[in-house]
Amino acid sequence: MLDLDFDAASLTDTESDVLRAYAVAEQELSAARPQRSEGDEAVPQPKTWVTRLKEIEGVPSDQLTVIHGRLIALGLLHFQLPGRDEGVVYRVTSDGRKAISMHKEPVVEESMTRLSA
Repeated sequence: MLDLDFDAASLTDTESDVLRAYAVAEQELSAARPQRSEGDEAVPQPKTWVTRLKEIEGVPSDQLTVIHGRLIALGLLHFQLPGRDEGVVYRVTSDGRKAISMHKEPVVEESMTRLSA
């Protein structure tokens, strides 16, 4: 694997938003999947793959292809082509999860919170 000397601080807010959207989609799909167990032991669930997100709030759709490519090149997002009919699927890598946790969440000012209430 390439060592690109990646620093999570170099992620743009838009790139972080895309990465975070995939992480949330993975969690939602995993939560919706029935849990398997054998006797008293839980069976590890296979990794969850997410179909390409075509719209992400706050991210211009014309930038999504470039952002996907950068996140893949940085090793933050994996992709797979399971078959002709399914299309490309994605999942956040462990480095991607670290980058999400290291990248600062958007700060919501108190005045903005009151406006939305």
